[in-house]
Amino acid sequence: MDFSEFQERPPCTLKRTWTAVAAPGISMASLGFLACIFLLEIISLLQIIGKPRDLVFFVIGSLLLAPICAGLQVLIRWIGKSASFEQTLVWITTAALSAFAILPVLVRYLDKGEHFLFRGAHLTIVATCSAVIMAVVVHVAVRPASGTFAQLRSTRLTVGAFLCALSTFLFSLFWVKPEAPFFNPITQFFSMLLTPTRESALALLLAALAILSVVALAWLEIRMRNRETRQSQAIYRSSLAFSIGLTCLCYFDFSLPADALHNMTNIGPALHLRFGGVLMVDTFSQYGPGPVLVTLLGLTLGPTTIAMGNVIVQIQSLLFYSLWLVCLYRMSTLKLPALLIGFLSIGVMMAGWGQGDSNINFAPSIMGPRYLPILLMVLAISLLRPSTRHSALSAASTMISGLWSTDALIGALGIHLAFLGMLGLRDRAIIRALGDGILACLPVVAAVAALSLLTLIEAGRLPEYHIYLQFMSVYSMLSPLWSLRVNPLFLAWGGLLLAVFLVLSDGWIRIFDRTLQVTELGAVALYYRFVPMALLAVLMSAYFVGRSVEYIIILALLPFVALIVPGLLRTATLLARSGDRASLLVLTLPVVIGVWALSFTFFSLERQGAPPYSLLIQECRDHGRCTPSTLFAGLKEKLGVKPVLDQLNAKWSGNYFDSSGAIRESVDAMHRLAADQSTVSVFLGSVLPDPLVDTTRDNIASDMAVLYAGKWHRWPRSYGFSDELIPALVDQIVSTPIRLNEGEIVIIRLDETSFGTIEKGILRKIRAETTLCLLPERWKEIAVYRVAGSAGCPAQ
Repeated sequence: MDFSEFQERPPCTLKRTWTAVAAPGISMASLGFLACIFLLEIISLLQIIGKPRDLVFFVIGSLLLAPICAGLQVLIRWIGKSASFEQTLVWITTAALSAFAILPVLVRYLDKGEHFLFRGAHLTIVATCSAVIMAVVVHVAVRPASGTFAQLRSTRLTVGAFLCALSTFLFSLFWVKPEAPFFNPITQFFSMLLTPTRESALALLLAALAILSVVALAWLEIRMRNRETRQSQAIYRSSLAFSIGLTCLCYFDFSLPADALHNMTNIGPALHLRFGGVLMVDTFSQYGPGPVLVTLLGLTLGPTTIAMGNVIVQIQSLLFYSLWLVCLYRMSTLKLPALLIGFLSIGVMMAGWGQGDSNINFAPSIMGPRYLPILLMVLAISLLRPSTRHSALSAASTMISGLWSTDALIGALGIHLAFLGMLGLRDRAIIRALGDGILACLPVVAAVAALSLLTLIEAGRLPEYHIYLQFMSVYSMLSPLWSLRVNPLFLAWGGLLLAVFLVLSDGWIRIFDRTLQVTELGAVALYYRFVPMALLAVLMSAYFVGRSVEYIIILALLPFVALIVPGLLRTATLLARSGDRASLLVLTLPVVIGVWALSFTFFSLERQGAPPYSLLIQECRDHGRCTPSTLFAGLKEKLGVKPVLDQLNAKWSGNYFDSSGAIRESVDAMHRLAADQSTVSVFLGSVLPDPLVDTTRDNIASDMAVLYAGKWHRWPRSYGFSDELIPALVDQIVSTPIRLNEGEIVIIRLDETSFGTIEKGILRKIRAETTLCLLPERWKEIAVYRVAGSAGCPAQ
């Protein structure tokens, strides 16, 4: 297929009004919202509750609703009377959105609770469904009303009313909190701005300057495009390189939030590899083999500390941000303001993590370490030339994902297959799509074959894939260990779902009817850039659906921004060129949202006292580290911090301080009595000796002791906390035949009540097969033994 006819033109050469541009998307959005209404009512009638309800709604809403609504749109056009019928549906949707938006206000000011909100929402759903059914009957069986109602058919009025209702809906139902003085976090932060402090006023000023900078860059680029300067490409590429460099410089977090419990999920297996373990045979991480190998490389090049593990995590996340900026650059017609918005959006995401009081870098499971290979596939597809389906980069992305983790493989390969399938359906080339799908899967076969062959050569056996895959059942969306109960009063994901729906429905409607489209995007931009990014948004929001922690939805902010920024800049350009004062009022909405989001971001990231991050500005302002040498010296100092042994103020690390001293005593014993041993038998159980609930046992005390002693376990243990979650892995570790040599030391905590299944099983085996001699030297929390020889223990 030749895509040349679909190439975009600069926005300044297009003469359509903003209402004409927005109308098809609003018509499809209203149809999608009404479909969601019917879906919610069907789920309610089927009495699907709890986590299955969330999963059903998420899968259908994000993936299946688009083709369904696209098919309905084509059917409406085919039947006829489409214009009046679509406007009727838009007005019904506008009324429903307005009704939903009023409910939280009524809950707050009528002093009602959640029950009133849910009952009002159900009545609104039923009323909306009834109105849609009546509209269908009227438009099919009766001639549409005219006269007075003809005024409501004005495109400008319809579009304006819908946008106002939708904005109010998203604002009001962002996150309903009936018990709070301000029932919405948005209004709560606005209330802070009404009584400004020096910090909030500065944040507001910086936000305003940032918005003005975006406007100035847009104006500058439009003028530059009109003049067609020869230096345009050089300016664009330099701007992209500058944005990436500035991102890596400004968003590296020097606080190094080295939480031991989370970071050891990769550090533990990496150290096990260093001391003789075999990946995917006796060395496992729930995050997959890829992050373990990257962590091992980082620990080899740098110090073996928890903080170094955090540096490795941040490097992966910064690489993710850089590749995402490249994708945004390719998706946007106005590239300069888009890059600035992209740079600012990364800050918004970091500030929004934990509602401004937590750090997005504290765990190796959030941004780069989880989604980097998937984003690499999105970038690979965007770099394909029109009519091509594969490249060396797409094959490398699939292979890297296959070696990285199951999540990455499912995401990267799924996006590539969805891309191939949609193009095959649009071109009516099913046979080619099947062939392309098989070709896309070949790198997976190569990755599995390579991993299996290398493992077979090193260990003489194939990888234990079934053990690794069991981690997926533990961390699945239905697992009570990992997944929480969803909060039905949190609806901030609505805007994300709408953006994904519009992109995917545009792709599907062009499959059903090539003469129709929802957006102004050309086919190349839509299928090669926006559809893969929309699918990435679905994958990144799936973590929120599974975890059901509200603020985690902020992970999907970056792909969401990539989907909406090009359209916002295009619409803003049309509005500015129109000169219509009434139309220019539409621009106030994104400006207000931008000011609020950026004010919150600057306030959160740059505040003094106990900020969640220590970025470049804090290092210079608060610690006097303003030069490369002082920054490096401060970083080197923080790399040596020892969580668990040192009392830290970090949100998570402070929870796992070794107050008993058992770990410190064990490290001292290993340094004195086992200096020549690379592996030691240590059994310390939990850092928290007496947890309130048995399921909260951390089982990391032994891991931390051997880490700080520069050694590892005598048994094939990767990480005590996660090893305990897989019964097959527990059996494998405990049943491993290991003969302790004469003179080896065995360290056992005096209080064995916090020991997990693995440590209990190994200790039982040691005591049954080996004679242990208690050393006369006494410690408060531990007992140290030596393995007896043939003569037994010496007389005391």
